[in-house]
Amino acid sequence: MTEKTQIINKRLDQILYGTEWTHKIHEKVADTFEITDRLLTFISVLTTALSGSGILAAVFSNNQSLRIAAAILAAISLFSTLLTKSFRFSVRATEQRHAARKFLSIRECIKNLQVKINTDNISVDEILTEVFQLSDAYTSACIKAPSTNFFAKYLAEKEFLRSSSELTSSYKKERNTDE
Repeated sequence: MTEKTQIINKRLDQILYGTEWTHKIHEKVADTFEITDRLLTFISVLTTALSGSGILAAVFSNNQSLRIAAAILAAISLFSTLLTKSFRFSVRATEQRHAARKFLSIRECIKNLQVKINTDNISVDEILTEVFQLSDAYTSACIKAPSTNFFAKYLAEKEFLRSSSELTSSYKKERNTDE
């Protein structure tokens, strides 16, 4: 491998790392939005059903605590419905998944280029052209991507550390059995 291709591979590794990391964070944000949407929808349906039956029961009885419970359930139902509608968690999850898929596509292009480089099936000029295009695509995807949050970064780091640990331990097992 020439010095030029080593420099190019180093740059590709940098773009690949950023792409994989950004993809993972957007996936985690999408996951949290989907879970939040499902949870709030469930709470809304459950509290609507309970408050409706509680209101019916309160109409036919003089139990004050039943009326208070029905009012509280109705308020919770309204709050969860408004929260779900206002923050549009399912729409935001879809936007995050779309961004994650864009980074996944860029990652695959990088890996395909690395194969071409390692099998000497491409000239240095063609490599440089593709690297610049991939760098531009990554930058553009970052600019267009919806914002993420600290919690998603934390979840991505946690998963990354776990998978790195698993890879390291499987590598060590391979090394111990070969020796």
